[in-house]
Amino acid sequence: MLNVLRKNSENHDEKNKINADDAGSQRASGVELGLVLSDHNTRFDVGTTPLNKDSSTIVGGLTYSPKIGQNGQLTLTAERRAIKDSLLSYMGRTDPITGETWGQVTRNGAKAQYAWDDGKVGAYIGGGYYNYQGKSVESNEEVKVWLGSYANFYKDEQQEVKAGVHVDYMNFKNNQNYFSLGHGGYFSPQDYVAVSLPVAYTRRFEKGEVSLNGAIGVQSYKQKGSDYFPTHAYMQNALNKRHTSDSRIKSRYEEQDETNITYRLGLDAKYYLNKESELGLSLSHDTSGDYAEDNMWLYLKYTPDFLSK
Repeated sequence: MLNVLRKNSENHDEKNKINADDAGSQRASGVELGLVLSDHNTRFDVGTTPLNKDSSTIVGGLTYSPKIGQNGQLTLTAERRAIKDSLLSYMGRTDPITGETWGQVTRNGAKAQYAWDDGKVGAYIGGGYYNYQGKSVESNEEVKVWLGSYANFYKDEQQEVKAGVHVDYMNFKNNQNYFSLGHGGYFSPQDYVAVSLPVAYTRRFEKGEVSLNGAIGVQSYKQKGSDYFPTHAYMQNALNKRHTSDSRIKSRYEEQDETNITYRLGLDAKYYLNKESELGLSLSHDTSGDYAEDNMWLYLKYTPDFLSK
């Protein structure tokens, strides 16, 4: 909740405090359930968002990837996914004043990609459409297109070096990249364009493999202006009236136009415990402007021998 909507009759100067309260560091934990079934060209998964919340939701997807000719492959996906950009978008938050819970956004839609690879060079192009829904947040729509190409500069039985170029475009109907009541708390730009130059080195061993990857690029996008409370008209109207009487009190997030350098560093490692079990580690760091994200995954994978045949 914003300070501007809190009544304070003790000190008239308090109206100068027009910024949102500092939420401080936030932490949450939970347990998800998931099941994956796959064969050579079909993959189905179903699961839940964290179960320790008042309300969890079902997520999952179906992917079909048939071969097209000798070197081509078509990938079709229909899915419903949780948005993990922030705690708000992923698990939801509860407003301390109204007691209302909002956030917990899911992405619902489909995408398609065609890829061609002859072992030395490759190229791909794809696109998708998604509808975003959450609890007490404004619905949203996304259109995205991507394409790229790459080449294997060196490849043998033990190692390979691959590099290429990748282009992304996406556009959202509205901007939900804020955290006040009614916003989704996820990156949702307008006219987003990004160009990157990815490179990857993979080394294979008798008992596993290690892959180092990275990318550098540039991105440009706009973000529409937005009401502080897009789904709560009575609160937004009250704030608009305050803004009319005192222009220092803001009632909308301003439009933004950004261009940033981006880079990514990653490491993936696998160790084969036996024919059926695999221990894996994945590390990544992504930076764009003032935004930085770090991820670490440690997993144990077990595939019974009769399922891998």
